Amino acid sequence: MAFVLVTNSKGGVGKTTLTASLALTAQDIGHHVALIDLDRQRSLSQFAKLATIPYQSGLQLGPRKFAKKKGAGLLLIDTKATLRGRELEEAVAHADAIIVPCTTSHVDIEATSRFLKRLRRIKDLKKGRAHLVPVLNRVRLSASLSNQIAHAELKLHAPIGAWFPATKAFEDVLESGRGIQHSRYARRNEVCENLEKLLHLCGLNHTTR
Repeated sequence: MAFVLVTNSKGGVGKTTLTASLALTAQDIGHHVALIDLDRQRSLSQFAKLATIPYQSGLQLGPRKFAKKKGAGLLLIDTKATLRGRELEEAVAHADAIIVPCTTSHVDIEATSRFLKRLRRIKDLKKGRAHLVPVLNRVRLSASLSNQIAHAELKLHAPIGAWFPATKAFEDVLESGRGIQHSRYARRNEVCENLEKLLHLCGLNHTTR
């Protein structure tokens, strides 16, 4: 069983759309998935209803109990931007991997850099109980990809695990409950490959049901 936390104290970086896309991709490669929505907007909960994926809004049951009850091999937890302090420490304590999405904007990169510093001070991360996977969202395809990644890695002091272009296809996933491979986006195969790569970095590969 794998527990993946998708978090960043900076709002608007694509946490929920990325969580939804990862859930559908994990299903496509053979994993039983469940979701926990810790964001007050409950966008992930609405998506889960459309996609018929087991979900829980809040922490009525502990993550492990909930995942076991739903028979999930992968639990994805989407957090609110204001998660900090004891709440953040408790969420990190459950995680096997922590995905930290960030956009290419200077403001987002600086805010994410500060957030990563706070994460690295948490005891469970210091002990190596979970690994950090920064993700670069809304990459500008009109600019150099390698330069955008290199700049983000320099500022975040960590390798970028995966990158995703700026596209409405991710919004379509939330609104339709269908995977990005069903969208009309021309580079959808490239996006799907990066989603699978990200799941692999979190310890998940293709399997059979």
